[in-house]
Amino acid sequence: MKRRICAASYSSGLPETVTSTSDTFTLPRWTERHYAAMADVLLIETDVQLTRLIEWIIEGAGHQVRTVARPPDARTELAAAAPDIVVFNSGASRDEKRLLIRSFRDIVPGLRVIDMDENASHPSHDTGADDYIDKPFHADDLIAAIERLARQRTEQDT
Repeated sequence: MKRRICAASYSSGLPETVTSTSDTFTLPRWTERHYAAMADVLLIETDVQLTRLIEWIIEGAGHQVRTVARPPDARTELAAAAPDIVVFNSGASRDEKRLLIRSFRDIVPGLRVIDMDENASHPSHDTGADDYIDKPFHADDLIAAIERLARQRTEQDT
């Protein structure tokens, strides 16, 4: 069952921890803010548990998220419905990511991509993404990157 959490519905009286049937999460700082620009995010992640956590983080900030487990599946999803942003958190090598990101942009020109990797911010890790987030990551950094790219996309469209 997919949980939909909207940051706009949160109030300052929230508890610091939310418990579901199987998981306990600590609410990040951004849960009390309201986000004006909602983004449609495609998450590429192979780890099921991490997928659930990242979905929860993104949806909790008021954005829509779809997930695929493998980069080839992402091409199919991109062709079916173009997202605003792709969050790429796959174990692919730098060169594989560079080729995949290029192929994603062939399908959706101007696509914004966030690359999550253990050494993502190191200059030698350039994969052609628009933003890089080091792992382990902070939820605030991921949401800030998504919102920055969503704002850029909105400004570009107007």
